[in-house]
Amino acid sequence: MNSSPSARRWAARIVGWGAPLGVAFGLYRAYQWAEPTRTLPTLAHPVASTVTVRMEKVPFTQYFQGRKTWSLWAERIDLEHPPGMGIGNIQSATLTDIRDGALYKLPEGNFPLAAQSTANRSPADKPVARFHAREGRYTLGALEVAPLDLSLTYNIQWQFRLTGGVFDSAAGEHLESESLRMLEMVNRRTGKPERRIVCDQGAIASLKDVRVTMNQARYDPIAREVACLGGIRGVFRGGVVQAERVFWALGAQTLRCPESASGEVRAMPFTADGLVVDLKRKILRANHARLEIRMEDVADIAR
Repeated sequence: MNSSPSARRWAARIVGWGAPLGVAFGLYRAYQWAEPTRTLPTLAHPVASTVTVRMEKVPFTQYFQGRKTWSLWAERIDLEHPPGMGIGNIQSATLTDIRDGALYKLPEGNFPLAAQSTANRSPADKPVARFHAREGRYTLGALEVAPLDLSLTYNIQWQFRLTGGVFDSAAGEHLESESLRMLEMVNRRTGKPERRIVCDQGAIASLKDVRVTMNQARYDPIAREVACLGGIRGVFRGGVVQAERVFWALGAQTLRCPESASGEVRAMPFTADGLVVDLKRKILRANHARLEIRMEDVADIAR
């Protein structure tokens, strides 16, 4: 069937309009191809994610997951916390002239913690340790890199780095260092919370008449054990011991030297492998040992 004249006229008009529209669309696509693509920038970190609040000459108590962790008095505290949240929800803080520091006991059981009652926030809680320092830096979680040997095994809850810090446990253990770091962590295998005191720039630990000077320390205040590393010198009643590493069990009152050690007992020099100093029983044991007896001592014994 032949199309009507009217239909033929409309078809001619559509073809006439389509040609210039096609040319315009082609030019627009060519312009888009030549123009560089514009995208919104992606921010790796949010801008202005913290707000700083300064306090001077104040006592301060920090809570973590509903329980009291530490308290202190400081000359100045600079708090950093998320916008819109109270100063009790700090992410990090810088403190100067820290006095009357108190560290409180760990919770029983595994993390995550259940909701804590307000009774756990009582000022009557007894501290398990005291501390003071010239300066301090407190951070939550992974805001500050933890020592590698700990970060491989634990999830870090918080860290408190003390400059010129002194730590005294309720059991009488004393630790001091120019760089002393307190960490609270969760063991990834057991789920239990733990604490460590880390010193990587030299430290002195003492309990009663025993004093150990070391280059590095890993102190577990709950288990009452100190790993004395990087070269140590220990002084105890009646003797001195020197070694690369010593493991000090404070509760059992023993010093264990897994490698070779040297020293002096009752003015007699010695060298030993696998030395164990039992301070409670006043006994020295070793896998191999050699005593150096002076000739004048032999003469005194003969008389």
